[in-house]
This record gives sequence, structure tokens and C-alpha cells, in this order.
Amino acid sequence: MTIRFKSLDALRFILALYVVVGHLADWPFMTRNGGLAVDFFFVLSGFVLAQSIVTARHGWSEFFARRLARLWPLNLVTMLAVVAMTGITEQMQIFTNFLLLQNSGILDELVLNWPSWSISSEFVIGIFILWPVAYYRLPIVALMAATFGTVVLMQQPVPVDHMHVQPYGPFSLGLIRCMVGCLIGYLAYETFIRYAGCVSVPRVFATVIHLALLLSVVLLLSASLANGGKGLVILLFPVVILAFALLRSDVGDFLSRPGFAFLGTLSFGLYMWHGPIIIMMRQSGMLDQPAMIRQRLYAGDFADVPLMIACLLLSVGLAYVSLRLFERPGNRLVMALWNWPRAAGKTAGAQDSMPVVAAKGADLP
Repeated sequence: MTIRFKSLDALRFILALYVVVGHLADWPFMTRNGGLAVDFFFVLSGFVLAQSIVTARHGWSEFFARRLARLWPLNLVTMLAVVAMTGITEQMQIFTNFLLLQNSGILDELVLNWPSWSISSEFVIGIFILWPVAYYRLPIVALMAATFGTVVLMQQPVPVDHMHVQPYGPFSLGLIRCMVGCLIGYLAYETFIRYAGCVSVPRVFATVIHLALLLSVVLLLSASLANGGKGLVILLFPVVILAFALLRSDVGDFLSRPGFAFLGTLSFGLYMWHGPIIIMMRQSGMLDQPAMIRQRLYAGDFADVPLMIACLLLSVGLAYVSLRLFERPGNRLVMALWNWPRAAGKTAGAQDSMPVVAAKGADLP
């Protein structure tokens, strides 16, 4: 049975806010390492998808269809929104984004709805690496691949939280970064399976543990860190996920309340819509470039804050609308189209196997 970890969904939404603020103002103050929130998404996706793969036992084609149905509709809508606003007609950019391959190693620049590079990475890594590793339960392979990927990332001159489309052989650093996070998430799920129901911690101590972990994440995301330190932050993420998955606390219950759980369902839409909203506000002259906003914030000029809040609220509002109009209907449509040939085949087979009943008075052959 698949378990829904509502408190982790709420954390996903909170960390999505870090990414939005970072893109608005060039990672100021508490969001200095806010780009690492994307690594939390990778680890959490690896954890959640591993649970789905292990428990549901969907084959590769079914898993592919479900991932496509989950990611592609909103990716398409936000891409079209950016194309409409910018007038970009470069065919390779549109083609790769349409196929969810914008960060598969084909392109070497962030294009169109630029935050969607991580969604492309999750799609590619999920179907080609995470599925076989989780389906066949290969933790040793996952550990070796994650270790190799970490070594590669730590050797690069680029900060880990800003690795995305930079090429590494036929791949991209963002793709390797996603692989590391997803495989760490899978290993966390294997750990969860081993200890679920076996860990008993008094509620008060679990609450202290959860508070300490959340405070550590907040402090580390605002600290000045080199790549080594950022790597340690990424390793902290599976600890946070396991702590909230295994332990019951007041903090976990608070984050699992309906309001927070609902915000968790908007995290994907928030992440995908904030890019188009920022583009629109910059083109209209409402928003300045991130470096300029950051400079004014550090100088004590907070005139940009109301516009930043407006961008956040508009992104959340669009996330809600798109959940109703695009995400869920698009998911159902893609799955219906995927299953249609098989459903049609079953219907035809059933009709062929039905006995022939002669009409009353008709001559039987």
C-alpha cells in the first residue's frame, strides 16, 4: 500500500518558496543556498517514486506513462505561455521542451521556462535509472552510482546548487545532480522499509528532533558554503525525510493539517508557474533584474518586496487554477490515451468471444 507523507508535501511547498525568492532576487539572505531546495525535490522524488515502483510493481511502460501524465501537461502549458510572451520560435528549444528533454544533454543553455530543467531531469532519470534500480531492488548499484555522481559533481568549479545544463560528456551536470538525488531518495526508502514500525521514539523527543532538523536546514540554506558543505546539506535531506516518515511528532502533525497538505499539492504548479510570471513582470517593467533587487535589499531598500510578494501570490493562484484546469485533467487525458489501445483491444476481444444468438424465427446455419 502506498503511503502519503503529507508533512513532506508541505516541506516541498516551503522549499519551493525558497526557489521563487532566489529567482526573484538572486538568492538573498536566508535563500543564499536556496538552489539546494531543488536537490531536496530530487531526493524526495526518489523516495516517493521508489515507494510507488516497489509497492505497485508497474512495468516500465506503465511507469513511463504515469510520469509523462504527471509532468508533461503542465510542462506544455507553461512552455506555451513563455513562447506566447517572448515570441521565441527557435525550433530546437521548442522541440526539446515539448518532449521534456530540455535538460537531457541536447541543449547547453536554460531556455523558455527555465526552472523546468529539473522536471526534465526527473523525467529522464526516473524512467531510465530510478525505475530499474527500484524495480529490481538494487541498493548496491544505487549507492555506487550515487557515489560516482557525487565525486563528479564535487570536482566541478560550478557551485552545486547552480549546476543544470552545463555539459559533462554527452550529459549535463544537472542530469547527474538529479541522478544523485533520486538514488539517495531510493536508498532512503530502502531504509524506511527496513525500520518502519520498528522505531519507537517518545513524541516529545520526536518533536525536538524534527525542530532541530528543520532549524538545521534553514541555517544551512542561509550559510556561506563551498561545494563540500553543500554536499553535506544534500546528505541531510534524506535524514529529514526519514525522520518525518518514521517519527510521529507535533511538528509533523502540524505540517500534515489540511491547509498545509493542500499547499503541498500546489508545489509543482508553484515551481512551474513562477518562471513565466517573473518573465511577464520583467517584460512589463514591474520587476528589475535579480542582481539589482538583491543589491537594493542588502542596502536596506525594500521597495521591491511588495512586488516579490505579488509574484509569489500570483504564482500560487495560478498553481491552484492549473491544478484544476491542466494538471489533473491532463493527467487523466494522457492516461486515457495511453490505455485506449489496450481498452479497445479488450472490447474487441470480448465482442469476438460473445456467442451468436439467432433472432427468433431465423434459419440457423
